[in-house]
Amino acid sequence: MMTPRALTLVAVVALLSGLTSVHMALADRPPGDTCDDPIAVPPDYHWDYTGDLTPLANDYDPSVPGPSCTGSPAPGKDAVFAIQVLCGQFLDVTLEPVAFDGSLYIVTDCADIAGTCVSGADASGLGGAEGAGMTVITGRTFYVIVDAHDADVGGLYHISFGIGLWDIPPGACCFPDGHCELIHIDFCGGEGGVSLGPCAPCEPNPCEPVPVLARTWGAVKARYR
Repeated sequence: MMTPRALTLVAVVALLSGLTSVHMALADRPPGDTCDDPIAVPPDYHWDYTGDLTPLANDYDPSVPGPSCTGSPAPGKDAVFAIQVLCGQFLDVTLEPVAFDGSLYIVTDCADIAGTCVSGADASGLGGAEGAGMTVITGRTFYVIVDAHDADVGGLYHISFGIGLWDIPPGACCFPDGHCELIHIDFCGGEGGVSLGPCAPCEPNPCEPVPVLARTWGAVKARYR
């Protein structure tokens, strides 16, 4: 029979072994497995990457809780890329899966995939290319997720990123009543507002109401007598 001290030693060894196993499992997770450790996309005008979904887990699905911005669920394995896109830039992404049905979507919050998806595609079927993209009026980090349409599926894939300038972007336009709208600088004045320049944000609201001098009808009549 083991003594209490021996039992305690066995328990400590088992605990340390378990913690070591967990640590090794976390350390061995490939880059891009989740949004906590995404593959960083450099700020180049064009960048290509070849990867493999096989060793990755199924962490994300655009249909949970839905609606899916790709039009379909994607319960397969997935990889995450992070890219910083500035105001006035466009982003085009093309996915070429090898021997599996790929799904592609771009989100701003990995804790709310369906609610923050800004672009997605899942229409080409087995081995078909998928494309997603957008123009940006508020610069931020976007997460591009390469996924598989079918459960527990993964495989080799090639993905390409294209970034460029699309136009002078809209910006905050202030109106006399103090409300703000994102309007192109060329149209802000014609709408009765004052532009704060391209990419100027409306949140928080930078606009103040224009003071109006109150006059009674009697005072107006007296002025023009």
